[in-house]
Amino acid sequence: MNLHLLWIFFLATLWLFIRCNPSENKSFDIAPREFTPLFSHNEIQFHLTGDKNSFVQFDKQRYRINSSGNLIFKNPEEHAYTILNLEKLTSDRLLHIIKNLLDKSSTFFLILNNKPPFFKELNSLKFNKISKINNRKYLAYSYNGIIAELINAENIDLKLPAEYPSVRKPEEIKIQYQDRNRFIAHAGGMIDGEIYTNSLEALNQNYQKGFRLFELDILKTSDRTYVANHSWKDWDSVNNVQNYVPTHEEFMKKKIFHRFTPLDLNNINQWFKQHPDAFLITDKVNNPKDFATQFIDKNRLMMEVFDLTAVDEAHEVGITPMLNWDVFLGKNDDEILETIQKHHITYLTASRKQIAEHKNIFLKIKDKGVRIYLFHVNYEKYKDEKYVFLHELDYAYGMYADKWEFINP
Repeated sequence: MNLHLLWIFFLATLWLFIRCNPSENKSFDIAPREFTPLFSHNEIQFHLTGDKNSFVQFDKQRYRINSSGNLIFKNPEEHAYTILNLEKLTSDRLLHIIKNLLDKSSTFFLILNNKPPFFKELNSLKFNKISKINNRKYLAYSYNGIIAELINAENIDLKLPAEYPSVRKPEEIKIQYQDRNRFIAHAGGMIDGEIYTNSLEALNQNYQKGFRLFELDILKTSDRTYVANHSWKDWDSVNNVQNYVPTHEEFMKKKIFHRFTPLDLNNINQWFKQHPDAFLITDKVNNPKDFATQFIDKNRLMMEVFDLTAVDEAHEVGITPMLNWDVFLGKNDDEILETIQKHHITYLTASRKQIAEHKNIFLKIKDKGVRIYLFHVNYEKYKDEKYVFLHELDYAYGMYADKWEFINP
């Protein structure tokens, strides 16, 4: 074997050794070539700071983010992931690659530090937040053709699965995305960036957006009239009086956030009469007999209840109870399933925080046809509706959503 062949053999062996044995937590710049192949990994960690400290990490292998941004996607030919340096691509070619990834429902991650000149083209591909970057950190990720976007003026720190972990098929996911029965407008839904308004305007706007299930927080005024309000704690913020419970008249005179119309049960009944395909889901109130007799149509009433007595009471008056998961705290799986069967429970509500600890029982309950709706969406940073839909609806049927777009994803 001549020296030339020995030299080629040595270089090939060295390349394989380096590729298969990355140094722990080693940080290095993206190679100057356009594509950097990476072996498959279970999880990707993003640390986006907008400067040279930004990186993505695959297990213990770390890559520094390019100042122009990067596109990370699965390379089917090598069964590996590829990091694409955006500064080495024309706009047309990048858009072509992203369109192909979306058409094939491929997993990919797009990182940007500034609004790109072709943001309108990306916006047309349903990157809806792309125009709002304005020197903020931006991360978009797509599983099965559904895009989720994160923007933050501060750092973005997030771990995401490298592969879409769902047992749901892509066709099933796209159907669920547009299924109105899986999304409950939380406190009437978001209106002008505000949540928890329980207002007439929130009902109207979110009905137009496609919601048909509406949650309202139901409390009683000091003179025992049902109204829609999340809490009395800060209701009298003008006078800085906590836990003041107003009269019905006082409540109805005060605009919510100085501009939204408050609702009492009379207004609620009138609105649902005008929207015969809408359903009311209550929170806070735990008296099915009393409330159901005053609501306009008990066939369109579902009440979140907080004990088994209220479950049985709801069945007696012919309405659908949604039992809060907290009733099961401290019970084992067999006891939970026995309770569900004994009390004929078909709907549950649960904090999405319960999933991590109760995945197995959630799946068992789901297999029995019981519908679990998750709340505490948007309570944790980056854990919004898209995140819950993509990562947590394997274990539940639906969610309480502040916002949703019932369009083809």
